[in-house]
Amino acid sequence: KEYLFTPAEAKAWEKMDPADRPLGFVPQAYDAMRKVPQYDGLIRERFERCLDLYLCPREAKTRLDIDPDSLLPQLPSPAELRP
Repeated sequence: KEYLFTPAEAKAWEKMDPADRPLGFVPQAYDAMRKVPQYDGLIRERFERCLDLYLCPREAKTRLDIDPDSLLPQLPSPAELRP
């Protein structure tokens, strides 16, 4: 299992500053998927995400105040179009 740490890698990982670690966890092997424990930070991270969405200010959308008549091209009168 190439993803597991060797004892030397595990000691080096423990000595590293937590901010500098390439992984935030130590890889472990399990016999079956049902034996893998739940992620420890799941509830806290989900709560923080919901809190961020709840407390973030909504973006104020600026509405354009344009006269609809100014968007239409000025058509020549039918009298000017006669041959």
